[in-house]
Amino acid sequence: MPSFTSSPESTPPGPQPVSVESLDSAPARAPRTPVEAAPSVPRDASPTLLTPVLIKTSETMPWPDDQGVFHLVTGDGLYVCRNHEFFVSSVPTDLWPAELPGHAPFLHLRYPRLPQRLFEQIVGFFSLIGDAYGAEAAVLLAWNREQKQVEAIVPWQRSLVSSGWSGKAYPISVEYDMPILPAACCWIADLHSHVEEGSHSSSIDERDERHRPGIHLIVGRISQEPPEFSITAVVDGLRFRVRHLESVVEGYDRRRADEVPADWIGKVSVWRWGSHGQQVRVPPRSGFEAFAAGPAPTPRQAEPLPPHSSSR
Repeated sequence: MPSFTSSPESTPPGPQPVSVESLDSAPARAPRTPVEAAPSVPRDASPTLLTPVLIKTSETMPWPDDQGVFHLVTGDGLYVCRNHEFFVSSVPTDLWPAELPGHAPFLHLRYPRLPQRLFEQIVGFFSLIGDAYGAEAAVLLAWNREQKQVEAIVPWQRSLVSSGWSGKAYPISVEYDMPILPAACCWIADLHSHVEEGSHSSSIDERDERHRPGIHLIVGRISQEPPEFSITAVVDGLRFRVRHLESVVEGYDRRRADEVPADWIGKVSVWRWGSHGQQVRVPPRSGFEAFAAGPAPTPRQAEPLPPHSSSR
């Protein structure tokens, strides 16, 4: 698998603020400090609360009879509890103590940046598949902790297209199996193309991203140079927008279609819907076979995992 050693600046020692903002609404009482400027919380921060906040840490936790009114944080949510003269109560609530300071979602990226040459090869790969089939393609990125380098993995993938009256192909989706990684590696990012469509995330992209932590980069308007890029980062189901390509990639000058490994091409099959509701294999444009005729890709050694899909 192609791999490149990241430069020292790719793995900074601490959080590096970038233009990252939440794309999802989060519970909040009022707008607060922008996420990029989210302040650190002092370890000794212990404001005096008019209504104490207690945490239920066990089923046998004694009831705090010495508290008149208090909030109780439990596995079932927040409760307001009272030891009143005439009753003892515990009632669910979503109103936290008003004297608590506000907080907002934030994300400071510390991912190793994708080396420029590797990124330019990936864009070249997307360009070749788009030119030959009008189809999407996908690339996965893993971080090798032992080698301290980013590794590009092109999975076996199946791309679906449709065609208009003119016969021109339009991308619908790309599906692929998530390969099994060695113990020293972990997934950090995925990239896929939208061919000539914009790089915005589709509803299916958003659904898939929400359950896959890491960087998600979409390449659109592939005939342009440079193409259009859109980047999001996902942590704990929350999507953040990354505004600047340089936050996750070391740079971009031009696509390197002439440096795309032949086995990348060999892992892509393209299909369209036939007249009887069956999918039909799509041949590449004339002349593409010569480029793709390189060493045959190594057969899969493991059973495929449930596929990931991306589509409009």
